[in-house]
Amino acid sequence: MRPTFTGPLDVLRRSAEARDTIQVVTTAMQMAQFDPGVMDNIDGDEALKIVQGAGRSPQRIFRRQDEVAGIRDARAKAQQAQAGMAAVATAGKVARDAVPAAVQARDSGLLDGLGGRMPQGGDVQSGDVQGGGA
Repeated sequence: MRPTFTGPLDVLRRSAEARDTIQVVTTAMQMAQFDPGVMDNIDGDEALKIVQGAGRSPQRIFRRQDEVAGIRDARAKAQQAQAGMAAVATAGKVARDAVPAAVQARDSGLLDGLGGRMPQGGDVQSGDVQGGGA
């Protein structure tokens, strides 16, 4: 059990703490426009608890910690999926751009000059080389 102080001096102290917290977070947000890493210093959850504790907003407006963890986990998984899709799209673009380059190399005769030096049939491990096999 923890005592909760509700006297005028404690209310004033919590109010000042909340005001100062809001000021620091606001300043950090402004600085983050130039250096986003600044926000790594701020624990947003704790800042919100300080502000909530100074006012009279009911605790019931906040989600339980397990709910917050579930929401954040789902968001992280969605971001990972989005990053995966972006990687697939990038790989597709690279492949799409590589085909015309390969055709151009073939048409220019560049591949003919390399033909005697390339492994046969994708058998890189056996060491078979066109024109020099055993």
